[in-house]
Amino acid sequence: MTNRPHVLFFSGAAPTNTEILVALDRRAAEKQKAGTRGSLGYKHYTPLGFGAVYRLRNWVTTNLPRAVFETTSLVLLVLFALISAGFADETGRKAAGVAPADNGPRIQFPTTVFDFGKATFGELVNHEFIFTNAGSQPLVIKDVHPGCGCTTVKQWSHEVPPGQEGTVSLSFDTANFSGPVAKSVAVTCNDTNQPVVSLQIKGNVWRPIEVTPQSANFTGPLDSLSNLSRTIKILNQDKEPLTLSSPQTSHRAIAAEIQTNQVGQNYQLLVSLVPPLGAGNLFGEVTMKTSSPMIPVLKVSVFAIVRPGVMVLPAQIEIPSGPATNKFNRTVSIRNNSSNPLKLSQPAVNAKGVEVNLQELQPGQFFSIVLTFPPGFEPVKGETPELSFKSNNPQFALLKVPIVNK
Repeated sequence: MTNRPHVLFFSGAAPTNTEILVALDRRAAEKQKAGTRGSLGYKHYTPLGFGAVYRLRNWVTTNLPRAVFETTSLVLLVLFALISAGFADETGRKAAGVAPADNGPRIQFPTTVFDFGKATFGELVNHEFIFTNAGSQPLVIKDVHPGCGCTTVKQWSHEVPPGQEGTVSLSFDTANFSGPVAKSVAVTCNDTNQPVVSLQIKGNVWRPIEVTPQSANFTGPLDSLSNLSRTIKILNQDKEPLTLSSPQTSHRAIAAEIQTNQVGQNYQLLVSLVPPLGAGNLFGEVTMKTSSPMIPVLKVSVFAIVRPGVMVLPAQIEIPSGPATNKFNRTVSIRNNSSNPLKLSQPAVNAKGVEVNLQELQPGQFFSIVLTFPPGFEPVKGETPELSFKSNNPQFALLKVPIVNK
């Protein structure tokens, strides 16, 4: 075999597969030793099928003259080299877990959680999250959305080229928190694998006065003394003893008193609702002066959803004006909001011809009263018809629902 730059010659009969491979190995070794790739720069090519090249070689050796074969042999050998090397290179890349060259934008955070440890309430916790675009296309940060108003976004990198770093700067206000806390922020980007990344800031917030719970909330049945009171624990976490003044309330339906468990350290605030309570929502506040220079005034919010012990819907029954052509029905729903089972009795309408049917849908809780008005029904002038019924709730012994024209 004669070795020339870019040319391989075989003497005698057409070379066998083994001879081709041996020649290829020698040629590749010479190129590697010389520090060049020449025609064997295979990493710039895509692997082809082995079978296609083998069939092409057989066709060439069978149908072409010897001179032409010698000219064509190099081409076949180089193709075979490209196939072998390219296939091995691609297999190695897959085994190593290397992503394809064109993999789009890819966002990578070294860590998505920042633990600030311990902070005194009122401090601002600032942190800058760093990320990298590990992809091949520009990474676009579309939005950075905090989970609550206590966390704000100072700034963020809107577009990051491949291989470059970007930042998301956040600030967390600890003013209204105490104890362990964790806040999340959603980062939306054009990475198809991770379109939304969640970042978290967590830690412990220290307050000289710990209030648990931080508000007095009243929901559910409010017809018993046990459900009209809430207990708030007040714990001094400072070195100096704590003193509290008598509590003041902002609403006549809210009462409060302070109890001492341990002088200077541990207290209880009893918050109560004072009947009668009108239906609707009640908002208020309890305030106390303290000896702490960091919290000179301690505030406890009060919220109540006040519902009547017996709820009747609708509040009035509407009927067509003028004589009715056909008979028609109207339904009244009754719900028990108290803690005791409800019993209804003696439903009636003070108008001639109206039928009344009381149904208990859920024992002691839900009822319906169906009124059937006869054809030609029309209220008597000067009179106001109404539905009336009795209950075993002493606060709602007799209930009435007026009947009015539309």
